Amino acid sequence: GINAEYGNTKGNTESCCTDVIGSSLCANVTWVPAKKAIDVSTSFGALHLLEYEFSKNNTHFCAGQDTVKACVSVANFTVSATGCCGCLHIDLSLGPLHLTETTGCFAFGTPHCAIAQCDAFNSCDSCDSLPNCGYCAASQSCMSGTQAGPQSGTCAADKWLFHKAQCNASPPSPPSPPALSFNNKK
Repeated sequence: GINAEYGNTKGNTESCCTDVIGSSLCANVTWVPAKKAIDVSTSFGALHLLEYEFSKNNTHFCAGQDTVKACVSVANFTVSATGCCGCLHIDLSLGPLHLTETTGCFAFGTPHCAIAQCDAFNSCDSCDSLPNCGYCAASQSCMSGTQAGPQSGTCAADKWLFHKAQCNASPPSPPSPPALSFNNKK
């Protein structure tokens, strides 16, 4: 997912990819302040799926037909005077293959976002789909935190899993540096 604390994102575009059956399901999200909207472009491997502008009152869009169809929805889309935040869900049908994934969450210039209660989730996959949660493999628990580690509680660095792709890694590896740089000052 997009691993930045809410309200601390530099720039107006965030990218997020998740590995699905050996290929990357990706979304690029661009904040358009003048329209109080986001432009979202999605792809699956080399296949461009859809591009669409989402707003607070327009949070779901589908493109394609029955055998090849992509739908994107924005959950918890919150818009404030200074920015926006939310989470992207992609439903993809390619013939007999059907995928439903939360590709990640985004935040542009606002601290006012719905934050999930991490301890309500008990699997690595569900925990690491949330923007403010990470999974501690040692205690098998979901905790609030960032890619640097938990915000409360303790977890050894080599057992802290913040990226969903780490959930199925064996043995767990420490978080890799993010592809984008974020300002995580409080």
